[in-house]
Amino acid sequence: MLLAQYIWHVSTTSAAIPRGNNQGSVLDNEDYVRKGSYGKVFKCNYTHTDGSQLKAACKKCKIKDGAEPVFEREIQTLSHLKHLFVVEHLGVVIKNAKKYMVIELCEGSLKEYVLGKLELRSKDMLDDKIIISQVVLGMAYIHSKKIIHKDLKLENILLKRQSPESHLLLAKIADFGFAKELKPNSFSFSSTNHPGTTSYMAPELLRASPNAYPANFASDVYALGITIARIALKGRHPFTDNENLRRHLQIQGLIPPTLHHQSWDLIDLIIKLTAKEPAKRPIMALVLCHPYFVLTNAKTKRHFVDHLWTHIKSKENKENSMKQMFNSHNFQEWYRTVTADTQETVEEAKEKKEIVATARKLHPKSTIESLYGPAKQYKQKTTDALKTRFSQPDCTVESLYGPVKQYKQKIQKCFECRIRR
Repeated sequence: MLLAQYIWHVSTTSAAIPRGNNQGSVLDNEDYVRKGSYGKVFKCNYTHTDGSQLKAACKKCKIKDGAEPVFEREIQTLSHLKHLFVVEHLGVVIKNAKKYMVIELCEGSLKEYVLGKLELRSKDMLDDKIIISQVVLGMAYIHSKKIIHKDLKLENILLKRQSPESHLLLAKIADFGFAKELKPNSFSFSSTNHPGTTSYMAPELLRASPNAYPANFASDVYALGITIARIALKGRHPFTDNENLRRHLQIQGLIPPTLHHQSWDLIDLIIKLTAKEPAKRPIMALVLCHPYFVLTNAKTKRHFVDHLWTHIKSKENKENSMKQMFNSHNFQEWYRTVTADTQETVEEAKEKKEIVATARKLHPKSTIESLYGPAKQYKQKTTDALKTRFSQPDCTVESLYGPVKQYKQKIQKCFECRIRR
């Protein structure tokens, strides 16, 4: 939240943005932008009752296909969300007996960007890790409001430049037509009639009966994992483009097989977010604790390496200190599962054969290696990276603490020089 507030402070203009549902506002010069799932989106000029004007986007509700309740639900949900990384709701306007929802105008969608269809002044305006962290912050805020999005995907993440001079693009989570607020003290829906887009659905949703989907926070986390993978893969699905085979692999909760060219920490992040069991996926608020975000530069890597190495070599209270450190960063379970070398059970071997047999019916070239080989490669890649980063056999007192003495001497000499002066 502090990061979001800081970015908001340095990137927004001083012009006030009108908010609220005011029927006295006016829309002019509507230009078609794109077709949504239940309404069309237009670019327009929005004039508030106080006379302030700005360019905005407006969504017009489709009259047919029962879209009106969905439209009203999106207005209701979005009007209660105020966050830097959630698209801004500006108001509702009635024009020519039709209702429009007005939102802030964005450059385009994240899907357009990853497919190379969104032209930007500079290729340096967008960094994958920054945009992913913004989406995570936005989703954590949405979940904190007890709202499940249910349709997180590339198309529903918009990109906005705060001003023509700004070089910073912000992610804006949009399209809350299927979003739903949980009842007090609830953490999931017993059933919901629309869980989102099938290619982003978690295994438990794909296995559910029609119109009885058990959507919850964890299913949003799974959709986030698929979204991140598609950002890294420039739009391609992390499983396969074959719809039937993809659905089968997702239902089985297998590890995405197309990530081998990615960094070990990104692979591990996606694997954790798309875990088969919902309870094993991290809650959205803790996703940013993953090494993909934490180990961002040499300084932070050095910090964690030093601390980890000190704890590993410590003979006193070794177990307790390790637990305390890893629990505080949500790393304990992550580290244990990555480094553990567990044997395959009889049940797991049987299930694997059944999955391969079914996959061969959908895709004759399917083999155990093609389905499960990548998982072993990813684990080995992550383990090797951990050994490299978290083991420093050449560490000495001088290499770790020598610079501190040098800095101290330098400051002391400078201080003595100034005193003499």
